[in-house]
Amino acid sequence: MKKLFPLIIIACMALGSCENSASGEKKVEQLPLNDLQKDRLSGKVTSVRQRVYWALEKFGRMDKGKLQNMSSQDYLRVYNDDGYLIEATHYDASNKVVSSRKIEYNAARLITVEEIYKESALSERVVYTYDDDNRLIKKEKFNNEGKIKEWEQYLYGKNGLVQDEDWYKGDGTLSCKYVYIYDDALRVTEKQKYWGGGSLAQKEYYYYDTATGFLSETASEKYKNKEASFDYRYVFGNYNSFGDWCKRAQYNEDGDEIGTSKNTYNNLGHLTEFYTIVVKEIKVESAAMAEDDEAAEELDTSPLSVFTAERSGQAYEYTYDEQHHWVQSITYNISGDDLAEAARERQFYYERIITYKE
Repeated sequence: MKKLFPLIIIACMALGSCENSASGEKKVEQLPLNDLQKDRLSGKVTSVRQRVYWALEKFGRMDKGKLQNMSSQDYLRVYNDDGYLIEATHYDASNKVVSSRKIEYNAARLITVEEIYKESALSERVVYTYDDDNRLIKKEKFNNEGKIKEWEQYLYGKNGLVQDEDWYKGDGTLSCKYVYIYDDALRVTEKQKYWGGGSLAQKEYYYYDTATGFLSETASEKYKNKEASFDYRYVFGNYNSFGDWCKRAQYNEDGDEIGTSKNTYNNLGHLTEFYTIVVKEIKVESAAMAEDDEAAEELDTSPLSVFTAERSGQAYEYTYDEQHHWVQSITYNISGDDLAEAARERQFYYERIITYKE
């Protein structure tokens, strides 16, 4: 749910440093977010342990029930002194390790090595290589025997940003290629995907609001035998102060709106509610709507289109510690076509233990 940025995220980082503005004033370099900031954490956080339970109502308030077997949400995340993730471990409901990830950085705070483990056995090792300007030029994936599985190679244009992104298989054959096109503000405006044989597979287009610079629309078309076909189109509404979009509408090939997603955030940037309305077209026979057989014979029996909207989503309630980090969260399923009378059904109770460096 973020603004779309080029692969290396921030233009100033990719270029090394920002040049002076036309007025002669030096621009302030915008540093990339560290992992703590991406996780909406601040201060001297060293780790976060999260567990997921059924949400139960006890003595008039929500409490935790039985542990859920949700390894993607049952984790321990450990950060270094610079706020970067160095370890992420996932567990099952019995607290057994399901998978883990360990990360190493260089002096420039760039990832150099990632090791992925399944239970306690090494599954994959990822090695990152950078040029003299600290730009990523190669990302290699090895299996547990040290044999290369696949790799990605990055080539940069005159603007200092990624121009070509090439994906290779373990045997050295090209799997696919991505080509990026930017505007004068160094924002991605077009992303092209090619198959290893050189044929065009997909084009994605990105448009930005001229006043705010936020992403306002994305569109995609797929290619087969050099012929373009409609893939998707999204139009974004307003954003919050953290750069998260608050509304997104989806359109079909004819320009009809077929779905709308809305997000609501609190003043700390945490998602408090989201829902999606999907418009579905139902075909009905017009003759079936007649009162008797004789009247039905006189009706046009071609299908009629009836449109219906289905609404679903979730809501979140948070409890915070003194550092304004949430430590408990209750999730609710939202259902019902009437927005004013939507039903909320309690679902999960999230608990987080946050440790701080003294």
